[in-house]
Amino acid sequence: MKPLGVYLSFHRNNQALNGEIIITHYFLKLRYVFEKKALDVFVIWKSRNFLLRTINLDSIDENNSNDNNDGDEDKGEDNTDEYEDEFSSNLLENAKEIYPTLKASTSDLYKIVVLIVTLCKFKESNIKLDFGLKNNNLTIKICNILWAITAPLYPFDIHILITPVINKAVVNFDCEVSFDIIIMNILRIIFKIITSINILKLIIKIIKIARR
Repeated sequence: MKPLGVYLSFHRNNQALNGEIIITHYFLKLRYVFEKKALDVFVIWKSRNFLLRTINLDSIDENNSNDNNDGDEDKGEDNTDEYEDEFSSNLLENAKEIYPTLKASTSDLYKIVVLIVTLCKFKESNIKLDFGLKNNNLTIKICNILWAITAPLYPFDIHILITPVINKAVVNFDCEVSFDIIIMNILRIIFKIITSINILKLIIKIIKIARR
């Protein structure tokens, strides 16, 4: 069976997330673009991509957003300092809430990463993360966990740079990862995740925070 070809590209500068996810399999290609919030479906024929359909996944939210933002244009100039203070405060509170669950799931996350590098055939990939909180102690603790979890990736063709930022609230990352994987192996990874109580708790915690 031919493996899935997966390409992940994520670029985030604090609040703004850009990038795309591309999955190819035989004659089918799917591409999700974060900026457009749309899924493009292609057919591959003789090395050419033919667009079949574009599915807008955010049309309803966009209409609601336009209604809610009608009065925002009259607010005048943006208060950058106020925004940065709010971002810093929210990031720190979220990190404090997530950290105990993240620490408890470190061992399970490490095993998942080991399983992933065993089942996936990685091509040259790059991951760069700048992470910082106003609480320097918590910044280092979280970075230590991230260094431990990503350790199995280093022997492969994956270049990882995780940099703690002191005395500043920062979540910036650039990620370009490409790999091939058999569909059955995806099911093995999913099964491993859903049978780990700590990882499920971490996922639920992150989803709850993201929905606020």
